Amino acid sequence: MRDRARTIAVCLAAAIGALTVALPAQADALDGALYCAGGSTGGASTVKAYTFDPRVGAWSALPDLPFDLWGMAAVGANGKLLLSGGVTANNTTLTNMGTAFDPSTDSWTELPNSNYAVYRGGSACGFYKIGGSTGSFNPVRNTELLPGYGQCGSAADVTWLSEGTTDVTLAPGQSTDITLTLDASGAAITQPGTFAAALKVIHDTPYTITPLPVAMVVKPPSTWGKITGTVTGTVCGGTPAGIKGATVQLDSWAQSFTLKTDTAGRYALWVDARNNPIDMIVAKDGWTPQGTKAKVVKGQTTTKDFTLKPDSPCAYRRRRRQLCGVPTPDSQGRARRRLAPTDGTVLGASVREARRCCAVGDPDEALILGRDLCWASVGDPECEVYANELLVMAYQALGRPTLAGIAGTRPPLP
Repeated sequence: MRDRARTIAVCLAAAIGALTVALPAQADALDGALYCAGGSTGGASTVKAYTFDPRVGAWSALPDLPFDLWGMAAVGANGKLLLSGGVTANNTTLTNMGTAFDPSTDSWTELPNSNYAVYRGGSACGFYKIGGSTGSFNPVRNTELLPGYGQCGSAADVTWLSEGTTDVTLAPGQSTDITLTLDASGAAITQPGTFAAALKVIHDTPYTITPLPVAMVVKPPSTWGKITGTVTGTVCGGTPAGIKGATVQLDSWAQSFTLKTDTAGRYALWVDARNNPIDMIVAKDGWTPQGTKAKVVKGQTTTKDFTLKPDSPCAYRRRRRQLCGVPTPDSQGRARRRLAPTDGTVLGASVREARRCCAVGDPDEALILGRDLCWASVGDPECEVYANELLVMAYQALGRPTLAGIAGTRPPLP
C-alpha cells in the first residue's frame, strides 16, 4: 500500500500543479472507492484529500484535513477513513492526533489521541497501530488498539434482505427490535437453495458488535425438478477424472441455460418440468463435445453424466504398443522397431481409422501412425507404402504441401 500511496501522491501533485517530489500520502478503500489524504513534498505537507470512484473513472476533491499530515497510520473501518499519528506542521512535528472522514456526512471528526507519536507505522482494521519510527529511521516495537472499529472492508447490499428500521439511538440498558424482510422474488434469486448474509451494525460505541448472520431457505416450486450430473474424461494413459469448467448448455422450447462445472466436474440446475424435452450439449476445449436429451420430472432429481473423449487420438496410442515390436539394434547399433508378423489385422484397422479421421478433418492419427510406421517398417514394403500415404494425407490436411511432397518421395530406409 505504501508504494501505491506514493504513486497517488505524485498524481495529486500534478493535479494541484505545485508539487514535484512526493512523500507518502495515505490511501484506503471504502465501499468500492479509493480515498487518499495528506502527503508532502519534503518541504511542505498538505491538507488535501481526494477520492477515486472506479465506476465513473474520476477523482473528486474531499473537504480538507483539519491539519496537514503525512506518514500516518490509515485504515478503512466502520465505513470511515481513519488516520492517526504521522508528521504535521510542515514536516516539523511528530503527532499522536487522529481524525476520521465519514463519506455519509462528507466531514472530518476528531479521533482520540494515540498513545505514541510515531510515523510510517503499520495499521489494520480494528483500529490497530503497529510499530513505526520516532525519526531518523529509529524503529519502535509499540503496538496499540483503538477499539470499536472492527467492521472491516465494505459489503454490497443484499437485494433479498431489507430492514424495517435502519437508524436507532439507544440509551444505556435499552434494546430494540428490528424487523427483517426476506424476499425471494427478486431477479437475483433464480435457483432454490440456502442464501446467507450478515447484518452489519455501524455504531459509535467502544464495543465490538459481531455481524448478525441471516439465512434464507428457498424451496423449489412444485412443478420444478432438478437435473444434475458429473462431466468426466480420461487423458491418454490416465484415469477418469472430473473436468472443471466444462460448459453445460441446456435448451428447451421455452428457456436456455448455460452452466459451468465445478472443480469436481459437477453441475446442477432446477428447472420447470414444463420445459421438457431438454437438449443438452457438454463442451470443453481439448475434448470432443457430447450431446443428449433429458426429461425433468417435477419434484425429483434427474442424473445425466457425461464422459468426454480427448480431441487428440488416444486409440492409436494404445494400438501402437501392439503394432511395434521390441526395439532391436540394426547392423550399425541403431534401434529399430519391427512389426510383428501377426500385426497385419491390427495394422490394417489402424490405417483405416487414420484415413477416416483425416477425411473428416482430424489428421493427428494419420500423422502419428505415418511417423511411427516410417521408423518401424525397416524395409517392409507394405508398411512403407502405408507410411508414405498417411504422411502425405496428414501434411496436405495441415496445409503443408512442401512436407507432403517430401513424404511422397521419401526413399526406403536402409
